[in-house]
Amino acid sequence: MTVESDNYLLSLTAYIHLNPMNAGLVHSPGEWEWSNYREWAGLRKKYLCDHAIVDAYFSRSEDYQRQVEAIAGDKHIAKYMLD
Repeated sequence: MTVESDNYLLSLTAYIHLNPMNAGLVHSPGEWEWSNYREWAGLRKKYLCDHAIVDAYFSRSEDYQRQVEAIAGDKHIAKYMLD
């Protein structure tokens, strides 16, 4: 599978970051410590991996956090995976 659009890429990252929550392992994506979501959302300063993609699309890490939280609140999360 190839990521061919910015919208799909951002939806894909949110989907991945929400997986632990959707599996019932945590109540919010920020609680899953083995994810890079905390860095991308500006909740942790130690970096597990490069988060330059967030900087390229969002002026602040908190904006990415708000996007993921909005998707998490949507009961039809699968629609974000369609381009």
